[in-house]
Amino acid sequence: MRHHHKTLQAAKQAAGQMAGRRSLVAMALAAAALGLWARQARAQGMADHVPADAMVYMEWAGMDAAGEGYKGSNLEGIVNALDIRGRIEKALSQAQEAAADEPDKKAGIALMKGWTESVIHAPGMLYVGPVDFTGATPMPKIAVVSKVGSSRAQEMAALAQSAIDKKEKDPNTPPISVVASGDYLVLNVGAGVAADKWMATAPGEALSASAKFKAAMAQSKVPGVPVLSLYVDGAAGVQSLLEATTKIPQPEVQQFAPVIIDAMGLSALRSISGTGAFEGKGWVSRGFVGLEGERKGLMGFFDYPALTPESYAMIPSGA
Repeated sequence: MRHHHKTLQAAKQAAGQMAGRRSLVAMALAAAALGLWARQARAQGMADHVPADAMVYMEWAGMDAAGEGYKGSNLEGIVNALDIRGRIEKALSQAQEAAADEPDKKAGIALMKGWTESVIHAPGMLYVGPVDFTGATPMPKIAVVSKVGSSRAQEMAALAQSAIDKKEKDPNTPPISVVASGDYLVLNVGAGVAADKWMATAPGEALSASAKFKAAMAQSKVPGVPVLSLYVDGAAGVQSLLEATTKIPQPEVQQFAPVIIDAMGLSALRSISGTGAFEGKGWVSRGFVGLEGERKGLMGFFDYPALTPESYAMIPSGA
């Protein structure tokens, strides 16, 4: 009986230890899943602040946020070898010198230089919404957002808005505003575009909640946290293209444009998505094109098989 009692106690202890281990494993898995979810949420964080009607949406981490991934990468080597940054700075400096006697133009170039640097280095996003064709001229809806920090955003917004206010208003051009919203520097183009308010709260129905957006992005997800994300609502884009042709005052264009678009197979286009990230010194990217209906014209190319190793072997090694 004593032996049986000890055996039973030992079994209970072992069971308790196993249960404890299972609990620890479960907690570890939950923590890992939560971490993965958090990384993915950060990767597409701005999609929570963009309306679901986006025809084009792009988000980037910025050079500073890319950090260690960019440093020492082949991309950094190419950028340095081509001296891209030096060439841009040289061109802008020359433009500033040429506009020495034109204070407004010189200030505009300085503003462009500052904005370019901000967009490259800071996390940001591009939103392109549906075009408004109800007026005499088509009106776009565009927003560019850069997370440059509160003080920098306020400084650049004040300079940009001052330059905009000095220009004569044209009723045939879309309204433009530059606003600081917390850490974000926001450029709004078009009526009804208020990305500064979207970033502060939410736009109502967000792009991140769209089933079409989520399905497309799930098909093009790279391992880890993407540095660059792209989404295109192909169906909305094709529809806007068709509407734009109706505004061209040439009967032959209005007659044949829909036929040409259909012959190219664009009617089957539904969505395009892509993500990219650093992988060691290299770069990995994945893309997705969603099609529905008959694939013909340009869209017919997607039915062809992938290139074979033999095809790649024909490419010269120095390419």
